[in-house]
Amino acid sequence: MTGPLNITSIRVRVLSPPEGSLKAVCSVTIDEAFVIRDLKVVANDKGTFIAMPSRRVSDRCPQCAAKNSISARYCNDCGTRLPQRRPTLDRSGRPRLYVDLVHPISSECRVHLQAAILQAYTAECASMGEQVEAGASGEAPHPQPAPESPPGTPTATSSGAT
Repeated sequence: MTGPLNITSIRVRVLSPPEGSLKAVCSVTIDEAFVIRDLKVVANDKGTFIAMPSRRVSDRCPQCAAKNSISARYCNDCGTRLPQRRPTLDRSGRPRLYVDLVHPISSECRVHLQAAILQAYTAECASMGEQVEAGASGEAPHPQPAPESPPGTPTATSSGAT
């Protein structure tokens, strides 16, 4: 593919059945030299998009130095009450519980990456026999189970001979 990234491979694992808004997990290889794993294909009422690999934000207990989720009130190891100054807030004032491990620097790169992944996702859904219909934005795919064909009707994967 041409563009800001030379994407040489995309592997998509469609979740069947989907886990809520999470529809698929994929890996992207860039220049046959660098792999990004655990990119997620997410669908909601605004459309389908990709989410970057992330991890839960954690901090250390002041008493025993054990790692705890940023939203924890007590230490998982020693039970000490954790300070209430946590967590860090994002730009909109909400607690920041996850942080992206990798992310595109430019919007052009994000658009290119998202288009390539959604195209591979659509192709994988089609190969599994699922139809993909446009999302609320008109451009993002949402997989739907393929309708049952009447007996004797050739399908896209059959040779047409019955």
